[in-house]
Amino acid sequence: MVAPINRIFPPFLQFSSMLIESTCPNEQPVIQLLRRAVSAVAADDVDVETGFFEKAPFLRHHDANGTALRRPGHVAGHLVLRRRMLRADQNSNGRQHGSTQSSASIQQLDSICKRCMQSLRESMVRFGARAVVLLAITVIVGSRRAFEIQTEFPVIEVRKIGHATFETPDLEKAIAYYTLVNGLTLAGKDKGRAFLASKTGLLTVQLEQGQQARCTRLSFELAPDADFTAIRKQLFDEGIACEERRESSLGIPKLLSFSDPKGTVIELYSEWSYVGAQRDSVGIGPLKLGHVAFFVPDPNSIAQFYQRVLGFRVSDWLEDFFVFLRCNPDHHSINFLRGDRVRMHHIAFELRDVAHIANACDLLAASKIPLVWGPLRFGPGHNIAAFHRDHDGQLVEFYTELDQMKDETLGYFDPRPWHRDKPQRPKRWRLQDDPTWGPPPPADFM
Repeated sequence: MVAPINRIFPPFLQFSSMLIESTCPNEQPVIQLLRRAVSAVAADDVDVETGFFEKAPFLRHHDANGTALRRPGHVAGHLVLRRRMLRADQNSNGRQHGSTQSSASIQQLDSICKRCMQSLRESMVRFGARAVVLLAITVIVGSRRAFEIQTEFPVIEVRKIGHATFETPDLEKAIAYYTLVNGLTLAGKDKGRAFLASKTGLLTVQLEQGQQARCTRLSFELAPDADFTAIRKQLFDEGIACEERRESSLGIPKLLSFSDPKGTVIELYSEWSYVGAQRDSVGIGPLKLGHVAFFVPDPNSIAQFYQRVLGFRVSDWLEDFFVFLRCNPDHHSINFLRGDRVRMHHIAFELRDVAHIANACDLLAASKIPLVWGPLRFGPGHNIAAFHRDHDGQLVEFYTELDQMKDETLGYFDPRPWHRDKPQRPKRWRLQDDPTWGPPPPADFM
């Protein structure tokens, strides 16, 4: 619910304004976002006024009964733009000339506010604000024009990536690779399926007999108190069909599944149990599934979906064709890069340290599996990584020392000696700056 505009603002002669709400725990990050947005677009002859206030009465969330709801950490604010020339002209010139100046001023403010809205949307992603713009409306009251941005929070807030499900033409060959080379443990097997766990005992990869090698599903963990009824409603409002399934994956009693725009099935869950604890493993032995990357025709569009629907944040861009998204302190849990058709680019597993990377390369060499790329240190994420291809020709990354965003409010990655920027914040990287060291990527890598 948004109150009538004449109840919100003082009677400025003409103005344009924007409202923003963010999950930042204090108002300072919101102020910074607005100032960044305005400084990027505002003209020299435009005054900028900002006001911020906790628990603003005109931006509230309501339940089905109309009861106002607010979550902790909400901050609301408004931005007012006024044309200096307009006030001076109206004080010194006649009515007709003032009317002409008024029309010109409104057009200028319209243009500034529209550009400011776009800059603000980009800033919310770039600097870690968790708000998502749902509605932008124009209100005209007499000679006043206001632009309002009403924001809402994602009901779905993914906390971590869980496991990936792969179809494979040769299930036994796939099991052999993941247990003897990759170093996962076989936690269960039935009816053309196999469940593999990391050394920590968490379900990491699910294999299914299929016609072709492909990644079909990704699971993501939600908070223990996740409201699945509210999540189903949000997905319905987005026009997304979903279904609840039980006991479809080992150790996960219930999950909610739906398809993302590129056709990958997303599985959400909040309850799980260890499936591979106290099991010895051979091979490399990763700690966890770290991230999955996909080729898509439009990386920006699919990234917007993951931000809007699942609460992901953008960590970095590589030029305009490769985006890195995070859902927790890890720099990225899912990536999208531009390609002619949708398919998985690579899957990545986290190792303990650089020595573990060296041991992994030794084991791959002993197994006569050549490295495709690496070792190297990336620019975006700064992880040390090495790539090879598995039994099905899928690209697999082992990595360590991935950047961590430990405090979203601070907005920079935990400082490390090898960081290019001081501090290292989300940004758009140039291709020439990646990797920071190591061989260049092979011609067919991207």
